[in-house]
Amino acid sequence: MQKPNQARIVRNNPEISTSVRIKLPVWLIAVFGSGACGNHVATGTTGYVCDDAGQALVVRFDNQAEPRSAMLTYGGGEVVVQSVPAASGAKYASDGVEFWEHQGKATVDWYGKRLLCRVEWQR
Repeated sequence: MQKPNQARIVRNNPEISTSVRIKLPVWLIAVFGSGACGNHVATGTTGYVCDDAGQALVVRFDNQAEPRSAMLTYGGGEVVVQSVPAASGAKYASDGVEFWEHQGKATVDWYGKRLLCRVEWQR
C-alpha cells in the first residue's frame, strides 16, 4: 500500500511523451511548478496598474543574480531593490522603497507614497 505523500513511478505510460513519469506530492508541484521558488517571483518583467491611476509600475526581476534583485520603474524614476525575507509572496526593498507581491497584487512604498497595484502584463 502506498503511503501518503510518497512518490510513485509509472513506467511506459502511452499518454506521456517520456518513458518515465514520477508522481510528486501536491505541495512539491505547488512550490516548484509555480515558477516561484523560495518565495520569489521568477525572472522576467511585469507591468502593474496602480491605484493612483497616473503612473505605471514596471518591475524587472533578476532572480538569477545573488542577491536576488529587481529594478522598479515608476513615475520617471528607477530603483534597484534586493530580495528580503517574506512570510508569503515576494518582497524586495532598498532605502525608501519596498515592493511586496502576493498572488498578482503588489503593495509598494515609493519614498513614502503607498501604492496598491495589480498585474496588467508579464513577459
